[in-house]
Amino acid sequence: MIPSRIRAVASTLATASAAIFLIVFLYQKTKAVDLSGQARLAQEILLLRNVDTTIDQDVLRIRQGFLRHYDTLNDNLQRMETSIARLEAVPAYFRDAERRAWLADVGRFRAAVLDKRDAVESFKSDHAILANSLHYLPNLVTALVGAGTDPGSVGRAPEQLRAILQEILIYNLHGSAADGMPIRKSVQDLREGDLTREGARDRDDVRLALNHADRILEYKPRVDLECERILSAPTLRILEDISTTMDESGRMATWSGNAYRIVLIAVCALLAGGVAYFLVRLRVANDNLEQRVLVRTAALSQANLDLEEQIAQRQRAIAELMSAQARIQRIITIMPSVLIGTDEDQRIVLWNARAEIQFGISVAQAMGRPLADCGITWDFTALSARLGGIATAPIHLPDVAFVRPDGRPALLALSACQLPSDRPTAGMLIAATDITDHKAMEAQLMQAQKLESIGQLAAGVAHEINTPVQFIGDNLCFLRDAFRDLMPVLSSSRSLLEALDAQTTDAAPVAEIACLLQQATKNADTEFLIAEVPKAITQAIEGVERVATIVKSLKEFAHPDGGELAPVDLQRTIESTLNVARSEYKYVADVVTDFAADLPHVQCIQGEFNQVVLNLIINAADAIGDAVAARGGRGTITVSTRRDGDTAELRIGDTGTGIPERVRAHIFDPFFTTKAVGKGTGQGLTIAHAIIVQKHHGTMTFETTLGQGTTFIIRIPIAA
Repeated sequence: MIPSRIRAVASTLATASAAIFLIVFLYQKTKAVDLSGQARLAQEILLLRNVDTTIDQDVLRIRQGFLRHYDTLNDNLQRMETSIARLEAVPAYFRDAERRAWLADVGRFRAAVLDKRDAVESFKSDHAILANSLHYLPNLVTALVGAGTDPGSVGRAPEQLRAILQEILIYNLHGSAADGMPIRKSVQDLREGDLTREGARDRDDVRLALNHADRILEYKPRVDLECERILSAPTLRILEDISTTMDESGRMATWSGNAYRIVLIAVCALLAGGVAYFLVRLRVANDNLEQRVLVRTAALSQANLDLEEQIAQRQRAIAELMSAQARIQRIITIMPSVLIGTDEDQRIVLWNARAEIQFGISVAQAMGRPLADCGITWDFTALSARLGGIATAPIHLPDVAFVRPDGRPALLALSACQLPSDRPTAGMLIAATDITDHKAMEAQLMQAQKLESIGQLAAGVAHEINTPVQFIGDNLCFLRDAFRDLMPVLSSSRSLLEALDAQTTDAAPVAEIACLLQQATKNADTEFLIAEVPKAITQAIEGVERVATIVKSLKEFAHPDGGELAPVDLQRTIESTLNVARSEYKYVADVVTDFAADLPHVQCIQGEFNQVVLNLIINAADAIGDAVAARGGRGTITVSTRRDGDTAELRIGDTGTGIPERVRAHIFDPFFTTKAVGKGTGQGLTIAHAIIVQKHHGTMTFETTLGQGTTFIIRIPIAA
């Protein structure tokens, strides 16, 4: 009995153990599908597709000139090697046949990658030679064509080279091998032609240019062939095969797991109710697994679609970049201003046609040279100091001095800005315009306006001089008549003195002469002459002083200055200008002055400052004249100065009509005027504003109230 029970218990235990072992075994088989490993392989394949596509794009960008280095090609090829090594680590669920197929596909992919690497290495080597010749050939041809006007230069070879260059550039962009044959024949004809007619100093450059042309014709087909070899490499197709193998293996593993799952369900159906719990858990796990597979499959499909869209977008972007680059190059070529670009080491990388003409330095001579030693005759040390703040904001320099190729000094208006860069140092772009002639015309316009102002004031000044001259003349006529009336008195006085000196005893002649003197004195009305002659002399002297003051003021106003800042007494120069302009305001306004006693001499250009004051005085008189015509009476022009720290302030106010609000923003614009047609040029306030702001580094503003008047406020530094 006991042994049978033992056997039954042992059999039960053995059966239970076998059942548990079987359940565990079947459950582990259902869990054998390594979804995470499959997902990692899918990500690795997607990464290889992206890297392979990037290599193709970089090759196209290098071939089209948008990428100038090969670093990304090397990095991406290295990434492909690393990914291939991870693919060779075969997942555990692969069966032997599947493992061999997988390794065979990976091996084919490795061979295709090695072949692509060889093609890339050949492409890099040949493309470097091609790019070098494409870089130097246009520079040589440009230099030879530019030298065509010098004595002893080349003859027709530059023009032939330029035609060859145009054909080569077109051929390099989209030419076939057959298109290169006519170019090769043109190069050969030019080489075999007689170059002895060309200038001796340029024959070597012509031969060098022909050598570059030969190199382009030789390496362009090779580079295109290598590029085609790279782009046609079967790497993507092999990756598709690998992906298919992986998917089939995953499906087989999933099918195997489902088979074990069915067996497990059948076994579990024979077991106790406790096994139902594991069955439910198994079902839930199966559903989750299938859901994850579906989600992962959908994600991979979407990733493939996104990748295809990205490739199409990049291709469109490359085409747009090529078109934009061509447009920018045309704009730079025809731009009328000098354009100079430098790299991070301040070496020249851009030198447009205007820079060649302006400085007499060709592109071939300038490219690659440091900006400090590029051949431009200027003070680069001082210029570099002024460009020191370019990192924070663009710099505008209106007065950079240099020497033209013909030896004449000139001025540049120069602007510079820093080019964007992720490096500590960055290049810069310089735009410059020769403003020498503009400055000369500006000076002529300034002098012409001053002369115009003097001409406009001439009649008034003549009238101002005429008034004192008239009363000088009247007083001189009075003195002439007075002297004529005094002549008998003087004659009788002399006769009386002679008689007294003779000491005659006869008193009759003395009495007779005294009688005559008395009569002459009465006729001359000496008491009146004694009272009025000194007044006439004083008035004549005052008239002469008034004429002298007006002439002196006009002389000081019209006197040309050297155009340099110098110490000036503002009170004196303003008073001189008021004297000159008196005829413009004396009939409509009174002038009230309030000059600061503590104001020192101010650094300014006296002649041009006089012009500013004159323009403002005349404008004030015109505004008051319009107001007086409407309301009657006289107006007031107020001129005051004061010191405000390191700044001298001048205020010129009037009681005129004021400035309408609609035109206040335009009064400093060129040719803007509110005066009637034929009165004024519309340049007065524009030039005055430019003189104060640009030449004196000051400010010019105004305060106005419609119907009450306007005050112009000028502030300039006391020190230069």
